[in-house]
Amino acid sequence: MARILIADDDPGAREMLSRICAFQGHEVEHVGDAARAKAAYDRMKPDLVLLDLAMPLGGGTSFVEAIRGENGTPGCPIIVISGYVDVLEPEEREALGAVAILKKPLEVATVMNAVEMALAGLDRPPDAD
Repeated sequence: MARILIADDDPGAREMLSRICAFQGHEVEHVGDAARAKAAYDRMKPDLVLLDLAMPLGGGTSFVEAIRGENGTPGCPIIVISGYVDVLEPEEREALGAVAILKKPLEVATVMNAVEMALAGLDRPPDAD
């Protein structure tokens, strides 16, 4: 069982992602903005973060910047989830350091597969956009 932090300002998306992760047997905490995401991250030390980019109070990019370690990478795998992945430049995608970038609307099987691969430490799954 892994500890998963879900940060998304859409209550419906948070609920769906929470159910998927709980179904897979994981402990889940979810928040609706970047400031709460940082506080939850510091408190719970998650094994995985599912992160929306367009959130209030800083957004997903500022969250990633805030959790970068000394080596410049996040302390755990991040799966980026956004309706705006089409507008991300390759440099922006790389800077996020995400193990996967999933486009909304989400498909359950895609999320389950990405979570499983991220937690297994497998090679980066293809972007699902």
